[in-house]
Amino acid sequence: MNHEKYEERLAFVRSLLQQEFVLEVSNIEPIAYDADCPFAYNNFLYRVDVKNHGKHYRDQQPCSSTIPADASQLVLRLSNSASGLPPINRVENEVGMMNLFREALRDSHFAHLIPEVYGWGSAEYGQGWILQESKAGVPLDEFYQTLPGENKPAILEQMAEVLVAMQKYKLPESIKLLGGVSFSDDGHLVSGPLTTLSAGPFRTYTELYQAMLQQQVTSSDESPILQGWQEDGIRTRLEEFSLQGLTQITEGYTQSPRAIVHSNFTMNNVLVDPATKRISALLDFDWSFVGSPGDEFLRSFFDLGGIPGPDSTGEELTIRQAILHGFGPEHVFDGPLGQLQTWYQALEKYNALVPSKLSGMEQISELHHFINQIAPWLLTHDVPLRRRSKEQLDSVKANTKKTLLAFLEKHGF
Repeated sequence: MNHEKYEERLAFVRSLLQQEFVLEVSNIEPIAYDADCPFAYNNFLYRVDVKNHGKHYRDQQPCSSTIPADASQLVLRLSNSASGLPPINRVENEVGMMNLFREALRDSHFAHLIPEVYGWGSAEYGQGWILQESKAGVPLDEFYQTLPGENKPAILEQMAEVLVAMQKYKLPESIKLLGGVSFSDDGHLVSGPLTTLSAGPFRTYTELYQAMLQQQVTSSDESPILQGWQEDGIRTRLEEFSLQGLTQITEGYTQSPRAIVHSNFTMNNVLVDPATKRISALLDFDWSFVGSPGDEFLRSFFDLGGIPGPDSTGEELTIRQAILHGFGPEHVFDGPLGQLQTWYQALEKYNALVPSKLSGMEQISELHHFINQIAPWLLTHDVPLRRRSKEQLDSVKANTKKTLLAFLEKHGF
C-alpha cells in the first residue's frame, strides 16, 4: 500500500529541493517508514542531507522563514492522499498551527521545541508538502521506558509545562471561531475548516460535535457490517439526537476558554535529548485545531492512559472519576494507572487546566466516547474487517449497538 509510487515520491522530493530551493542534496532517507505496513501513513517523511545551498529568489510564504545557511539536514513531509484526511487546508492548517504553538512557547524555556517551516505547498491542488527544520533527539516513548522510575516524573513535568503554555496562549484576534486555521488573501491566519472533518469553522461546540457525529454516521454507511445503523431505527434516533439533544450536553462545555489543541500530544511525537533528559521537540500538527483545553485530554496522552471510558469498571472507573472530579489522598494506584496518576500530579504542580477544573467535562467525555462508537475502527477499517470472522465482527457490533442504545435512552432518544 504505502510502497506504491515510492520512486515517484522520491523524484518529486529531488525536483522540489533542486528547483524550488536550489539545494544540492547528498542523501534523502525515509523516516519511520515500513514498506509492508498495512495501514496508510498520514504523511511520508524524509530526512534530507544538504551538501550545498544555492542562491534562490523564492518568495517567503506566510508562517515560514529562510533556510539557515549552515543547515546541513532538513525534514520534508509529503501529505498522503490515501490517508483519508481531506486535502482542503490540510497543509495550511498544519503550518498555521505550528506557528501558533511556536508563539505560545516563545517566552518559555521551551521556545525551541517547534520546528521552523521553510516552505510549503497546499494539498488542495496537488501534492501537499512542508519543508521544515530537522530537530535532534530520540523519541520520548522509547527513551522513557529506559529511565529509572525516579527520573520519570521530571519528564512528565516538562510535558505539563508545555501543555500549560498552550492553555495560556491568547489567540490572535483574526482567529475567532472553533476548528482549524487557514490563510487570508493577505497572508494572515484566520479560522478555517477542521482538517479531520473538512468542515467548519464552527461558532459553537454544538456545531463542532454535530459535524463529528455526522462524519461518524457517514463512515458507518460505508461499513458492510454497520450499514449506516439502519436497523431498528437507530439511524433515525442518531439524527434526532444530533438535532435536538446535543445542545443539552455541550452547553456546560461552552464556558471553557478557547485554546490551541495538538490533538496527538503523545510521547511518540516528542523528542528528548538523552544526555540532558530535556525535551527537544514537539512534532506532528496534522490534527491540531482551536478548541477547548479539555479537548486535548480527549484526543491526546493515550500512552499515559487517557481518560478511561464511561463504561469502565473497577480501578479504571475509580481513576476516571478521579480525573473528572479530582484526585484525593485515598487515590493510590500502581502500574500503568500509577503512571497516569503521576501525570496528573505533574499537571497539578503547574496549575494546568485539568478535566476536574473544566465545566461540563464529564458530559463531553461521554459524548466523545459515544460519537466514536458510531463508527468504531474495528468495524470500518479494511484491515480488521479482513482479519476477523463474521462471528467476531457480529459480536463487536452487538456490544457497540448496546453502548449506543444505552446512551440514546439515557438522553431521551
